[in-house]
Amino acid sequence: MISLNKKLLAVSLMVSLFAGIGCNSDSNSSRKTRASAVPLSTSADLVSGGNLLVRIDTDAATSIDQLHVTVDGHDVTSAFRPGVDGLLLGLIDGLPQGASTLRVERRDGRSKPNILELTNHSINGPTLYSPQPEPFICTADTAFGLTIVDPATCAAESRTTWWYRSTAGGDLRTLPSTEEWPDDLAMTTATHYDWHEPSRAPTARRAIVAS
Repeated sequence: MISLNKKLLAVSLMVSLFAGIGCNSDSNSSRKTRASAVPLSTSADLVSGGNLLVRIDTDAATSIDQLHVTVDGHDVTSAFRPGVDGLLLGLIDGLPQGASTLRVERRDGRSKPNILELTNHSINGPTLYSPQPEPFICTADTAFGLTIVDPATCAAESRTTWWYRSTAGGDLRTLPSTEEWPDDLAMTTATHYDWHEPSRAPTARRAIVAS
């Protein structure tokens, strides 16, 4: 009788052990296949201007076609492309003012969806601090030659200028066109990329002003 009980106990322990191994395997598989969103251009709660650069972390075998990325239910999967070392990178644009939810999930349902809460602030601020003091003197037009579109906030029109380094050396030169490279354009090869998590400070997006 004692021998039979020992056999039953041994069988019970073996069944429990195999069951535990199976559960751990499923859990590990789920963790490996999970896709999660990581904000790169700024913190998720300090977005401004309606756009955010995002990296999706997942296993190397997962392509963007296997994922579904949405912002408040709107599909933004097409914004992502394979980047350096196979990382999935995407610039999400047109974010609504205030709070929104970025959701990343696998189409096959093999892992739980990843949720990232976003807060988009006005490009004119404030983001971290209190409203601008009064009187407020805007010098973006006189100091930088920009066209002011909103005197109350000193918001100026967007302007992009490209420079390049010449093979002749010296100071940077203005790039005449982004459609065709100049003959003296100096080239370099990057052999190492290092992605850094965003700091808590928001990115400056407008001209310097004096108050």
